[in-house]
Amino acid sequence: MGEGNDAGIETDGEYAWIWNGGSNHYQLVSSFYDNSAVSFKMGVAYPGFDDYYQEGGWGNGLGWEIDPNNGATLKSLLDLALQKTSRTFKLLLGMISEKPQVLSPP
Repeated sequence: MGEGNDAGIETDGEYAWIWNGGSNHYQLVSSFYDNSAVSFKMGVAYPGFDDYYQEGGWGNGLGWEIDPNNGATLKSLLDLALQKTSRTFKLLLGMISEKPQVLSPP
C-alpha cells in the first residue's frame, strides 16, 4: 500500500469483526471502537450471523449465532460504526447463512 505514510492513516489501522462467543456482540464491537489504540478504525455492520461452519464442513462450529432481529441488528451496527469510526466500514453479508442474502429498504 505504498511506502511509509504516503497513503495516509488508512493503511495503518484495524477493523472490527463479527464476534459473540457467548457475550453481547454489540458491546464487543463498541468496546473495540472505544479501546483500540490505532488511529484508523474501520467499522463493521452485519445483519446477523448464522453458524454454518459445521454444515459447511469446517469442524464442529462456533456454537453461537446472532439474531437479525428484523433488521435491528444491522441498523444498530451501522449507526454505531458511523458514530464511532472514520465513517468507513465493511458490510458483511456472506457470514449469515448458506442462503443468498439480499438487503432492501424497508
